[in-house]
Amino acid sequence: MGESRNRIYLVHIKLAQSDAATIRARVPLLHSAISSLSDQMAPAYSSADAGTFGFLITSGSGAHAIRYDIENGAQDGRDSGFRRGDSVLVLEIGEHASQLGFSRAQDFVQKWYGK
Repeated sequence: MGESRNRIYLVHIKLAQSDAATIRARVPLLHSAISSLSDQMAPAYSSADAGTFGFLITSGSGAHAIRYDIENGAQDGRDSGFRRGDSVLVLEIGEHASQLGFSRAQDFVQKWYGK
């Protein structure tokens, strides 16, 4: 089972613009920023145009702190890739999460809870 101080979160991002140039420029920055906030990270899903996507992460920080850091950039001053008009949702995922068709996400959750 995972460390008791850490929790699993779903970080859902929707970019205000999802043209190819925006995706190429900003998704790697967002990926890096989210990764820096987590102990473990796995992709959960993405839309066909890649403008909406989600990651599962484990973190000892709370949901509000994670959202704040994504919105305002990393503590070391790096650009997170988040821009005005983008949307972010951070949800805690519990032991009793259920899915259909998201096997990578389910594997991540099951591994964390030791099932």
